[in-house]
Amino acid sequence: MSKRKGIGIVILVALLALALLASRWLLFTEAGLQFVLARIQHLATVSITTTDARGTIAGSLDAREIVIDHDAVHIVARDVHLRPHLRRILAQVAAIEEATIGSLDVTLKSRPPQPETPPHFLPRFLTLTLQRFSIGSLELTLADGQHFGVAKVEGGRLELTRYRLQLPEYVVEDPSGRIAGAVKAIHTGFDGGLDLETLARCAGMSRSRFVERFKRLVGTSPHNYLVNYRIGVAQQLLAKRLPVKTVAERVGYETTAAFVRKFKEIVGVSPGAWAK
Repeated sequence: MSKRKGIGIVILVALLALALLASRWLLFTEAGLQFVLARIQHLATVSITTTDARGTIAGSLDAREIVIDHDAVHIVARDVHLRPHLRRILAQVAAIEEATIGSLDVTLKSRPPQPETPPHFLPRFLTLTLQRFSIGSLELTLADGQHFGVAKVEGGRLELTRYRLQLPEYVVEDPSGRIAGAVKAIHTGFDGGLDLETLARCAGMSRSRFVERFKRLVGTSPHNYLVNYRIGVAQQLLAKRLPVKTVAERVGYETTAAFVRKFKEIVGVSPGAWAK
């Protein structure tokens, strides 16, 4: 073996050893965790700030607070415990086997008109997956100021890519009663003859108690929620260029005139003008 070739092999081995040491430091030490957290504070599309974080990337991570700020949403998670999935992290997937969050506050932001290029949540090379999660309490504030809250949310198989969020499995619980059942009835039966009696029966309550609990949990009356949900679905259908008469029938209005009046009351313009 020539002297030059021997030196090359020694250098290569040294570089590999350094790479292994650096990887071990990054994945298995708290200093490595802090290094990564410092680097993700100001990504191109999102800011992620962590307070009082401890643990390791390869083991488990605890944090008093994690704040995520994006053009579309502001998220504050408190009392966070994460258990990463190391093998998938090495494949450019931020994989979390299990997450427990004491409380989660989500605020949706008012956004400017749709940009020419599609908006994205994460860098192109990164995907976030979450196998199982549990949230002690969830507070959601919409861009128009409407507020919603539930006592507990559990779920799994969450996946967040550059453009899309998928969450096929989740369960919502709250001590206010089976309000979730009534909300589900609205979402699945909004095009039929739903009335207060039917919704109260879905929740297993009297009408007066149901209305009081619904407003406390959801932030508006059952009637207003149903009307706004119908109008929201109508806007989706109008965006697909369906005729106004067809849309009115699909969202549960007996006459087109009644639908047009309610749409204009909620949105401010007629369905035809909105669809242009």
